[in-house]
Amino acid sequence: MKKITLALIFIFVFGFSEAQRKKEFQFRSGYGFAGYRTLSKVDMRRNSSSSMLSIPLELRYEITERINLGVEVKAGLVWDYSDTSSAASSGIVQAGILSEYNFITKENFRWYGGIGLNYAILNFNGEKHHDLLGNYRDLYSYRGIGYGLNTGLLIFIKEHFGFNFNLGYTGYYFELKSARADHRAIYYTYSDRNFFFNGIGLGAGIVLRF
Repeated sequence: MKKITLALIFIFVFGFSEAQRKKEFQFRSGYGFAGYRTLSKVDMRRNSSSSMLSIPLELRYEITERINLGVEVKAGLVWDYSDTSSAASSGIVQAGILSEYNFITKENFRWYGGIGLNYAILNFNGEKHHDLLGNYRDLYSYRGIGYGLNTGLLIFIKEHFGFNFNLGYTGYYFELKSARADHRAIYYTYSDRNFFFNGIGLGAGIVLRF
């Protein structure tokens, strides 16, 4: 009976302390760099490689001490390297939802793993060469769904301020919505231009917690 009483007291005290614990709110931002490859939907051949430089903005809210949920907005530049394109510059914008699990939850140190889903807009804009047409500029506008898996570290150097470092894998499936070359519309069987876009990225930035 004494052991049961002690166990109940422990559970009550622990539960009360968790209930009184203030939920944490985080704001994160920084820079990310990633390398990608594209695969054609039609024949799954590797078409090109790309690199991306991006700036993410994240808001996260603690559900439990180990789990948080959040939203993300990210904007970046993409450089495409292929046989027919000279490092075409592109822009990408995405918005998504995130979830994170903390494997280690020290006051000033966190090791986490996360997943995410997003909707992205990708615009390719570059100069290409055709044997008959010569050099020309084109613009392809894509829409797509993406997902991400990542792991990282949070290191707080002050009560409300710290640094975030992460490594992640991201995959997208993009569908072509419009295409133009030198201001003239191009007509494709659009499904033939759809592609998979996936790669590995590194990120670093700051985190504010309240």
